[in-house]
Amino acid sequence: MGHRPERCAEVPARHRRLRGEALLQHHRRVRRAPGHPVGGAGRAQRGVQLAGRRDPRLRLRHRRRRGPGEGAGGKERRPGRRRTGQHRGHRGQRRIGPLDRRRRHRGLLAQEGRQHLERGRRRPGGRVRRGRHGQRSLAAGGVTRPVHRPPAHEHVTSTHHRQRGSTAVSKSHRRTTALVAAGCSAVVLAAFGSSGDGGTAGGTESGTLEIWLSDWGPEYEPYWAQIADEFSTDGVEVELRFVGGNDAHQQYVTAISSQTAPCIGLVGNTWVPEFASLGALRPTGQSPDDVKEQYVSAAADSVTYEDEVYGYPWNAAVRALVYRADLFEQAGLEPPATWDDVVDVGLAFQDAYPDMYGFGVAGGGQWYYLPNVWAWGGEIATQDDGTWASRMNEPEAVDAYSFYAGLLTEHGLSPEGAMNWNGGDLVNAFSQNEIGMFVAGNWDLKSLLLQNPEMESKVATAPMPSGPAGNNATFLGGSDFVIFEGCELPEKSEEIIDYILDPERLVEITSQLGFMPAKLDALELESTTGSYSSELWNVFPAQLETARFVPTTPAWGGVEATGELVNALHAIIGGSAPRDVMDDLAQTMDDTLGDG
Repeated sequence: MGHRPERCAEVPARHRRLRGEALLQHHRRVRRAPGHPVGGAGRAQRGVQLAGRRDPRLRLRHRRRRGPGEGAGGKERRPGRRRTGQHRGHRGQRRIGPLDRRRRHRGLLAQEGRQHLERGRRRPGGRVRRGRHGQRSLAAGGVTRPVHRPPAHEHVTSTHHRQRGSTAVSKSHRRTTALVAAGCSAVVLAAFGSSGDGGTAGGTESGTLEIWLSDWGPEYEPYWAQIADEFSTDGVEVELRFVGGNDAHQQYVTAISSQTAPCIGLVGNTWVPEFASLGALRPTGQSPDDVKEQYVSAAADSVTYEDEVYGYPWNAAVRALVYRADLFEQAGLEPPATWDDVVDVGLAFQDAYPDMYGFGVAGGGQWYYLPNVWAWGGEIATQDDGTWASRMNEPEAVDAYSFYAGLLTEHGLSPEGAMNWNGGDLVNAFSQNEIGMFVAGNWDLKSLLLQNPEMESKVATAPMPSGPAGNNATFLGGSDFVIFEGCELPEKSEEIIDYILDPERLVEITSQLGFMPAKLDALELESTTGSYSSELWNVFPAQLETARFVPTTPAWGGVEATGELVNALHAIIGGSAPRDVMDDLAQTMDDTLGDG
């Protein structure tokens, strides 16, 4: 039976306040991140634009009444056709900020929310719900058409895919506002219910167990639906919700603040320390040493916070070198083994192919060059007596950033626009014969070959180039399963996660997605007989041996959000003194890290 919105008087003030505060924090964070690529290039650019605009409602308060025929600033209004906002970006368009968007949509969205609630229904095989933030959900095998197809977390998807998902952000916010405006607090709570209404009775867990998963597209839903069917027994109903878009992190933060998080979540691995510091995650009971015996070392670090383990690593992602093997062979070139070789080989490639560039610089993607700090023998940040401090102004970090900037400014190995490139731009440039080699994540290569299958015979891979310190460390991305503290079905949740992490079952899904399992037994299976056993792909499992994780402080997300890791490189490319730039970066990081 459909819900009757006229009986849902209003959302409790507490939920309105929490939602408002979460949105305000979200927009403030975007304003602090000019040019920062986190959350998608499109979103970053919108953040830059919004940060520079004044709220037009504030202008209206102080605007004096104009006389007849008088334009802005007391100037005479010019005759002619009145400009409208029909063409976006014209001078006549009324500029709006985030708060205006929410006000502009409020009336229409309230209607949309009411219509949505009235469409509540059951389908054969399970209950179907539309999420508060525009996610798809299904219970016990029910499958619906996708609302959108946003990508997974930044560290395991290319920017090319994330840019396509930028539209989904506004859809997500619109549906969120619609449900709040519809005034149904009971429905809001149901949409984010941790474990349903059953609780435990007589030692047997029962109720609804909700799992939030990354939204990689409807073609992967049957895999997860089968798991939901498998465990929807004995009074337990498993409900799946597919969370995607650039605001996936904020959706979790909102759910945590309102104490409506799911039982199980598949979260970005850099989020685990943050959520653990909030007391939102249930410890697994394992020791850090035990976890390192079961998982890739850097993946084990991602679920460890203050010597306590709070999650189960699911997939791993690293970067390696991808190059045009056919063109290298014709020119008699070998893939570079060190970063100095990158310069020599890149210049030789350009001599052989004057219409192409030797190497793809990703100036807008910090994870393509920040790990070079490790390769140069430095550290990004370290903890001493409980206080985290940046080390980005030390000589090794200064030299690493200066070298990477020089690939563009001194050696000309990439076009000028590469200053703002990210992973998706690299894939496009490589597929269009613009560059001869680039650093690519395993997901980048997957994307490249899906879009250009004819290139598989033309490309090859090599390990990441080594730096002066003799190592080729790279960042480990990926996702971790966690159980939230408010879950009333913890034992069933652990049982489900154990089932998902079975080696053969894990390889079945990660190989389809182009990911690598973070569990060592599954990784061994994938590397020897699976999709990563070929010569083209086996460089990525090998690269995991030197992969490292970000500083495990809950404040790390704040460091990323400042955008200064990217802005520092841009400043050096622009001609600023590297030492001064890195001193400023270190100070900003220290201010953000605090005693986290």
